[in-house]
Amino acid sequence: MVNSRNYDSDLENLNKLGEFTIELEKEFSLGTFSLYYWPMFEEPFFPGERSRLGGGVDLASTGFELSRAQAVNGDESIAGRQVHQFGARLNLTLDFMDASFHVMRQVDRYFPLFGVDEFTFIANQPVPSTTIARAYYFMKNQYGLTMQIPWNGFSFKLEGAYRDFKGEKAILTGRGLRTPRDHTDTAFGIDYTINFDNGYDLILLSEVSSLFGVSDDARAELSIFQKDVLAGFRLSLNDVDGTEFTATMITDIERDNERLYNFSFARRLTDLWKLSAGLRLYNATQKGETATGLETLNNADHIFTNITRFF
Repeated sequence: MVNSRNYDSDLENLNKLGEFTIELEKEFSLGTFSLYYWPMFEEPFFPGERSRLGGGVDLASTGFELSRAQAVNGDESIAGRQVHQFGARLNLTLDFMDASFHVMRQVDRYFPLFGVDEFTFIANQPVPSTTIARAYYFMKNQYGLTMQIPWNGFSFKLEGAYRDFKGEKAILTGRGLRTPRDHTDTAFGIDYTINFDNGYDLILLSEVSSLFGVSDDARAELSIFQKDVLAGFRLSLNDVDGTEFTATMITDIERDNERLYNFSFARRLTDLWKLSAGLRLYNATQKGETATGLETLNNADHIFTNITRFF
């Protein structure tokens, strides 16, 4: 929840970017208590026009130019990257579960608004006064928890966060004027592990996620995975090269005919190099005048290969 993301990575589990963090931690018998300070807003990385996840959009043809991301505190944009952000977390390790509770005041990294903040009204309709479009990230207070309970090969997982955004700075987006919306983001999952005699492990995966506190249409604008179910498996061969096969399907349970299929393979080549490859398929035919949610990536099916060097 802290880090900015690389949006040109795995859509169902975006890679995190590094965040400069100062942490003060105190250990006690049941766990740890930590205080955090983040002095910088680390910008996210967005895919370019040639990326499959970029949607193939030529911004020049629309008359807009995408500029650097902008952090917003209250009604004011933050100049530069420096911004004071704080957090606290309590980790508990109990006999039957692990639990974590957190509070933070931080620039949100999950739910930006894309558009312009300079506009005028003509015939009561907002009209942009600039061709510089940005992703606007708003300061918020957040309160959340995570829990994990193992039982007889099952692992029950729960995550939740309430986001209380600060300020009412309006952004003119492709769908009109928008301000950040307070909401609750939740996910619940059940994993089941099967151990084979040859040393292989098969993990059956399931998860349901949803946003609460906003309307159905607002949910679809906020997130691609606004109310979805995931099902799949991960097969680990537990060999010296860490060979794994993963297959998942994500289905929207609120919007018809929106699915994402992912098949991937990962294996270490040496102690320093790792190979991963896979196939990602999108099935989300546009249903209205404007593509929303996963519809924006319909027909963006692709094969990918990543080679990672560890230092």
